Amino acid sequence: MPILQFNAERRSNISEKRGAVTRMLVVMKATACAPQTAVEILPTHASYPRVAAALTYIHQHLDERLKLEQLAKLCRLSVSRFVTLFRQALGMPPHRYISGARLERARTMLKRGCSPADTAQACGFYDQSHLALCLKNACGLTPRQLQSPSGASLPASAPIH
Repeated sequence: MPILQFNAERRSNISEKRGAVTRMLVVMKATACAPQTAVEILPTHASYPRVAAALTYIHQHLDERLKLEQLAKLCRLSVSRFVTLFRQALGMPPHRYISGARLERARTMLKRGCSPADTAQACGFYDQSHLALCLKNACGLTPRQLQSPSGASLPASAPIH
């Protein structure tokens, strides 16, 4: 009987170590490969390594069209399971997170002086007017207002819904 107990404890330890190593590799890859505007992998996401991988991919490909099927396949999950895990990890569905990340990147680029057309293209918006509409709906400001000196004095992070 002691041998069976030892084997069960050993398997449990090996499984825990594999999970820890996997999480560590995901965080290392995210910090090494991510662009400047990439999301920080927060401790709450460490228990969701597949979601962390999706977050890294999302932030590296914000200028592209991101489909749920593509993200779920990347994480080796079904679409419904991916959405469920994503919502558990971040408290919002993937589409809302992607929209918010695009808006945040656009806001940063506009405050640095990039043109609205270039910003729209770099952040995955259809065109400049789509960017303007999304910014106006999210934070009540147009791209030009964000670029103006008075726009720079506004709060750094107006709520994005």
